[in-house]
This record gives sequence, structure tokens and C-alpha cells, in this order.
Amino acid sequence: GELWRRLDHVGKNPTLLTGVFERSSRVYYNSDGTVRDSISALSNEESHSFFMFGDKMMARVANAKFLDDNGVDQQQGQALLVNYKIKSDSLVENVEFGTRRFQDPDNMPYSWTGTRRSQAFSIDQKYFTLTQSRSSGTKNVQYFKKIE
Repeated sequence: GELWRRLDHVGKNPTLLTGVFERSSRVYYNSDGTVRDSISALSNEESHSFFMFGDKMMARVANAKFLDDNGVDQQQGQALLVNYKIKSDSLVENVEFGTRRFQDPDNMPYSWTGTRRSQAFSIDQKYFTLTQSRSSGTKNVQYFKKIE
């Protein structure tokens, strides 16, 4: 058998982020503020990245095809379920469940501290941005477009 319980609502107590966003681009900045690299991240048949925000939980889904020499997909998609809070100009996330690499806190990306991370964010009518800053002064800024 299975036991289910509701973890969140969508629209009952909405936040600025309640809705569905698709990553549209990523820009890497050098410590002097110049652009090091700019990457389009729009979805296509082999790759997509969505952030789906409820009122207090967020599901992040990232899928990208990466075939090895034998033609076997090594990526097979990843998803992360977090509870989130907006604190001033930061998005604070705490992991509830993750697939593949996200199941072990030792395998989290550099921006995470254990099962938690906080990133600067901003939002306007169409986009929200997440900014990851490193101690070296470099920045990774991701742009997400609201689609629902």
C-alpha cells in the first residue's frame, strides 16, 4: 500500500513565486563584473529545466540527454522537492526529497550547505532570477520565465 499526505497548496496562500517557471538563460560573471559566458537554457527535446512553486514547496525538474559511448542516457533526469521561504531578497531552500545525486547531502552542488541553500533572487512580471555568488567574486545568474 501507499500512504499519501498533502504537503502544500497552490494558490491558497501564494507567494511571489507561486507558479511554474522555465529556465531561459544563465550568465556567468567574472569578479570584475564582465560577462565570462552566456548560455541559452531554453527547453528543447533533449533538455529542459522547470521550477514549479506551490505556496511553500517547490519541485525543480531538470532533464538533459547525455549519451555515453554505448548510446545509454547517463543523465536520466533529476528532480528535487524542497520547502522554501522568501527572506528579504533571498530564496531559502531545504531539501525534502531528491532523485539520484540529490539523495545524499555529500553529492549536492557547491551552492548547498548540507541540505540547505540560500540564494539572492529578484522577480518582476515575467522573470525571476537566482544569483549564486562565490567567495572569489564570480557570479552565476540564472533567468527563469514564468509560464503558468
